[in-house]
Amino acid sequence: MENSMQQKKKNFRKRSYEEERRLVLEEVKFLQKQRKRKSGIPALTTALQSGAAAGGGGGGGGLTKVSEKNDGDAEKDELVLQDTFAQETAVLVKIQYYVEQELAKKKGKNIDVTDQVENELKRAEDELYTIPEHLKVKKQNSEESSTQWTTGIAEIQLPIEYKLKNIEETEAAKKLLQEKRLMGRTKLEFSIPSSYSADYFQRGRDYAEKLRREHPELYKDRGS
Repeated sequence: MENSMQQKKKNFRKRSYEEERRLVLEEVKFLQKQRKRKSGIPALTTALQSGAAAGGGGGGGGLTKVSEKNDGDAEKDELVLQDTFAQETAVLVKIQYYVEQELAKKKGKNIDVTDQVENELKRAEDELYTIPEHLKVKKQNSEESSTQWTTGIAEIQLPIEYKLKNIEETEAAKKLLQEKRLMGRTKLEFSIPSSYSADYFQRGRDYAEKLRREHPELYKDRGS
């Protein structure tokens, strides 16, 4: 009996020790879970959800097309994230403007007056970049600039000798040009007579003069 009682006491102690140990381990695990940082929302799923909401369900735009392609493409994922951030930035600006307007209404401020003040400030800032009239460069036409250059030059009267020399050189150049034109004509132009009767008599005279030059003895008796 005594041996059986001692064994029961040992078993009871053993069970209680194991149970305490198990409870301690569970508490440690629970504390570790509490200390563990929770993972954030995946960027790709968030981008797809925001794209679907902005596109109105069926017309999700380029975001749904990207989701149909390979998920391992880093460049496409980066483009999706950029589009998402751009959309969120635009929405945040509108929300901020709406909140400022509502707060101004609650405070009793006149929104038109504030807008007017902002516009006046912008105008004052823009006036800093305006150029005064006396510093602006006026545009000039090429004709006006050429006349301005020539009007400032005084003409000098040349002596009469230079004028006569220029006239002589001009006439000599005209004569030389006329001679070159006559020399350049073809023989055919000279052979075609303007009048057949005049050409007949002219040829007779030329032939007679030729005979007189070549055979002057034939015409001595006639001359005497």
